Amino acid sequence: MISVAANEVQVLNSVNSKLPFLVTTSDDAKDSLKEEIRLRYRCLDLRRQQMNFNILLRHKVVKLMRRYLEDIHGFVEIETPILSRSTPEGARDYLVPSRIQ
Repeated sequence: MISVAANEVQVLNSVNSKLPFLVTTSDDAKDSLKEEIRLRYRCLDLRRQQMNFNILLRHKVVKLMRRYLEDIHGFVEIETPILSRSTPEGARDYLVPSRIQ
């Protein structure tokens, strides 16, 4: 199925090497991949059909929860700022105040 038909295509950046894994529709592709590789190449992993389904499912669940709380219980969603501080390594974030000096 074609969602967009182009008259002219210009390749901006071609792939010279092999992709780390194939972006396929089969579920067995994710089983053979290590999670480290999938997370490292997250932009490719998110193109898989299963990941797309997971993202849409999460969106629908959160949407239903918000509508339920707003319409039936009259909740109002208010965002409050959270003070956080990054570690020098950038690996962990933790909330302020903290007992680490």
